[in-house]
This record gives sequence, C-alpha cells and structure tokens, in this order.
Amino acid sequence: MFLDFASISNLNMKFELQKKKALEKYQKAKEKGEVDREIIELLDFLNSLPNLYTTSSCAGRIMLLQEFGAKKKDHKIKAKWHSPVKWEEFLKALEEIKEGLIWLKQEPFILHVVGKTLAEVQKILKVALEIGFKHSGIFVFEEERYILEINGTQTLSLPVKKDGKLLVPLDYLKFVFELAIKKLERNREARERFFERLRKEFI
Repeated sequence: MFLDFASISNLNMKFELQKKKALEKYQKAKEKGEVDREIIELLDFLNSLPNLYTTSSCAGRIMLLQEFGAKKKDHKIKAKWHSPVKWEEFLKALEEIKEGLIWLKQEPFILHVVGKTLAEVQKILKVALEIGFKHSGIFVFEEERYILEINGTQTLSLPVKKDGKLLVPLDYLKFVFELAIKKLERNREARERFFERLRKEFI
C-alpha cells in the first residue's frame, strides 16, 4: 500500500506518542519496584533505541501458586523468586500455606517489544531464535506497530500440596525443587546470552 508523506508523518507521531506513554508507565513501575531487577539493564537498553520500546516482561521465576478454582481470580501467587532460593526458605513458604491446591511452578523469561519497523523486530527475533527462545514470534496489528513476543523454554509445573497436606514425598519434592533451580539458572544464562548478542547487533 502506498503511503504519502502526511500519512507517514502521522504514523511516526503515533508511534512516538505510544512510546512516550509506555516509557512513563515503565518508569513508574521501576520506581515502585515492580520491574524484575534482573532484566532492568536489558529493558533500559531496548527502550533507549529510537524505534523500539518494551511493554510486559518477566525475568523468569520460581513460584508457589495457590488455586481455588478454574478462573484466574481463583489463583494467587503466594511466594515467588526471580533468582535461586534456598531449599529451607522455599519449604518454609510452602509450609505457611494451609489452604487450596498449591502448584510449584518455574516460568521462563518473557519479553514483549514494540517496533516501528518490521526489520528491527525481525533482527531481535533472529537473535532470540538462535539463542534458543523458539516459542517466539511477531504480531502485526497496525502499521508502524510490530509486536515481538519472546518466550523462554525452561518451564516446570507440579501440584505439590492440597489443603495443608503434601501430595508428594519430601525427597521427591526436593528433587523437583532442585530441578526448578537448574532450569531457572539455564533461563538466566540464555537471557544473558540474548542481551550480549543484542548489544552487538544494535551498537
């Protein structure tokens, strides 16, 4: 489709306005401590690039999720860690939860980046796929707004407790916990390789 100068100018202004609002929201979230500190440097780097900005993200985490029903409102995160946690601290947090079905979950690095041009988000996607973030892709909803979703592959999910009683033997729980820690570490290593490659691509 042919775009005249006025149309291109309007699209540029629209992108700049969207980025300004997104960065204001991001800054407030940082001030409140709502941004995972493990990826602040990565997010700051991407947001410093003129034709890109980030929206939602997660560094990767281990968490205890309390479930009372099938709906999202029936789920509550009772404890979460974005870096390796000691077994004793994890066990103490689990012991304090007395109700509901409790899941031990390890979730991967997640990042959403909005780009002004397809070429720039494709460049990031290429790096992500080469690093091993194979569950990633680009969504196009409107001109001058290409949304890249990056998903890590390290995951784990297991119900471990119900209404105050463990569902698995303690030694098996420790085995799964240690596996979750290893996966979280592999998630961190991949995330750091991704950031290192990005800096080479964009500087």
